[in-house]
Amino acid sequence: MVRESCSFRPGPGAIMMRDEFRLFIVLGRGTAITLVGLFVLFAVLGALGSGIAPIHGKEEIFGATVALLIGISLWIAARWMFRTLQECFTRREARAVATAFAVFSPVWSCMGILFGLLLGDRAERLLGSSFGAIVGVAGAPVMAAVTSFAFCLVMLRITRLIVRVESTYP
Repeated sequence: MVRESCSFRPGPGAIMMRDEFRLFIVLGRGTAITLVGLFVLFAVLGALGSGIAPIHGKEEIFGATVALLIGISLWIAARWMFRTLQECFTRREARAVATAFAVFSPVWSCMGILFGLLLGDRAERLLGSSFGAIVGVAGAPVMAAVTSFAFCLVMLRITRLIVRVESTYP
């Protein structure tokens, strides 16, 4: 049974919130987990520098390794989101949102980085060079979280509609 609102922190000082806000908080944290995983991956690749440059004939292995590491980051975030969303949503709804996040998270991350850079450029022109870098770095996860929230909210509504339609027909 789905509750109208869920507690943010269980216990005597629980903060109650609506499902949509809870979804936004969980998706924001999932996006952060994904972006930190990608940042660590690219930081390690950057630190190794030219020493890890693909050797002729070994590009497939290098590409597969990078794809595997990105997949692990996405899997960790999606699994955490699924477990966390089950507190407030049904298993089917949580699975639909976590799957949509895992499948489209690379798209949202790229869009977030692109929009973060655009916001950073505009902030640099308006506020000066020191604010441009701050807004660019902070804008990427915010934009990725906002775009993922919009899509996952649509997926949640579609899942609820499907459940409602299925319950009316025997």
